[in-house]
Amino acid sequence: MNFSMYLTTATLLLNGVVDQVEDQKVSVELSTDEGVVENVLIPSWVFPCEPSEGLGFVIEMSSDQTVIKCLTTSS
Repeated sequence: MNFSMYLTTATLLLNGVVDQVEDQKVSVELSTDEGVVENVLIPSWVFPCEPSEGLGFVIEMSSDQTVIKCLTTSS
């Protein structure tokens, strides 16, 4: 009998929008696909871009890493 093991990597996706930037702290609104919304403070140094009010971003969290991706908007 041949058994195969399948590993499933669960990934959590959070959509975010920057509400306010003050000194080194960024106030953001995070939401899930299920509609759960949470307001949190994040240090500005974790962003791979310059955080500014209204900036959209995505947080992808898996068992081995967390990635923040900044979204761009067309002007």
